[in-house]
Amino acid sequence: MLWHASPRVAFNARLEYQFADAAQDLLRAGTGLASEPYARALDYADPFDAIAEMGGTEQLVSGAVYRERRVEFDYRYSGDRLDVAISPYSQSFRYSTELNPGAADLDQHNHGQGLSLDYRLRPQMSLNFTATHDQRAFRNQDRSDEDMTASLALSRQTATHWRWRLELQHRKRDSSQPGAGFTENSIVAAVVYRG
Repeated sequence: MLWHASPRVAFNARLEYQFADAAQDLLRAGTGLASEPYARALDYADPFDAIAEMGGTEQLVSGAVYRERRVEFDYRYSGDRLDVAISPYSQSFRYSTELNPGAADLDQHNHGQGLSLDYRLRPQMSLNFTATHDQRAFRNQDRSDEDMTASLALSRQTATHWRWRLELQHRKRDSSQPGAGFTENSIVAAVVYRG
């Protein structure tokens, strides 16, 4: 449900109830933002968003099928030079145990929020900051995870079809399960041709 409060401000709410698996979730994460009708309406579709989403730590990969419930809200402000997006969500996964009885250990409830700030330094160059905070509690395990991600990126449209981006990323997971936590820092450089 999309509502444009003004030409610059939009709110979106989405409810999902579906059966899915990790492969479908990864595909959706990589292409979801660019395919959303409200993203096109706000001219927010960016191939670099798909790259960043594919590296998310939100979902554990497994061949098991699960029932997903998700509630998500978006607030977006699109200014002359500054764009802001705030996205809180709540999500639960209940895994099917018919073919894999151990899949119940993956049942979980997640909630979190994301923030994105995009500032146009020049008409063809922008500076972007994103941060996410996610909390995950496993229902049938004595485990909870807290994930934090932050990135700072500089991108430039150099020609009609070419764009480059340089990004610094920091990811951290604190987990109650020994050995499941990590801290990761990376630099990502990308060149995209968009026909």
